[in-house]
Amino acid sequence: IYINFFGFAFFLMIYPASVYWDRVQRNINAREEKFPDFLRDLAEYWKGGLSMTVAVTSLANSEYGALNDDVKKMSNQISWGVAFGDVLELFAARVNTPLVKRAVSLISEANKAGGKISDILVTAASDSREIKFLEGERSRTISSYIAVIWVLLPFKENYSKNVAGAVSLFVKDT
Repeated sequence: IYINFFGFAFFLMIYPASVYWDRVQRNINAREEKFPDFLRDLAEYWKGGLSMTVAVTSLANSEYGALNDDVKKMSNQISWGVAFGDVLELFAARVNTPLVKRAVSLISEANKAGGKISDILVTAASDSREIKFLEGERSRTISSYIAVIWVLLPFKENYSKNVAGAVSLFVKDT
């Protein structure tokens, strides 16, 4: 039995890192999936007349899946007296994804400007939800292309032999 020791060593080196990276990406994806729900609920509490600090404290008891720990941290930071804008910035730094950073910067600017924050929150939530939908659609589309490639891959050698044979026949005839 022939074993390619270099290939096996390469696999042993890459596999743990790829498993770790996959877990990290799944955690990020799970957080981003729940983020629009959190923003929508925050907007509803704001529309109901609660301040942002009370709303975040109340939402800490809600269920947001992978986002639960972050919402509880936000609630704890607010209870320690950290300003709402700073809490949002710390949250964006913890999650550290472009989707969350974009929404948080939009909300922070609206909070500083004193605009109608509930509308900004709803807009940020719908924008985040739409971005996640488009990412999923792009992934599904690329998956179908990859599936076609894997299905057609076994036929590649026969195809290239047939094309080479046809080209050689064409060249001989001219």
